Amino acid sequence: MMMALSNLRGKSVVVKLVGPNPALQATVNSVEAAGFFFVSGRLVEEIQKMLPPSMKQPAVFVPMQQIAWVICSSEQEFAPEPQGFDDQSQNF
Repeated sequence: MMMALSNLRGKSVVVKLVGPNPALQATVNSVEAAGFFFVSGRLVEEIQKMLPPSMKQPAVFVPMQQIAWVICSSEQEFAPEPQGFDDQSQNF
């Protein structure tokens, strides 16, 4: 079965950004075609250190091009496999 990115809304994930960055935990607020909005977790905490103290609860947008990978629990909801699914396919 294939995971649908839209099912990650409100879920805790581990995100690895492109480059020499550590993988960090984050909570997905929404998934857009261009990227993810994260609202809590270590990723947001690290970015929040660079923001003015008045910005209390930032939503952080990370473009898809900046994301190396995302890991989530395999117990999350899965979308049904599309008709004609091929195990050789790399389309996630």
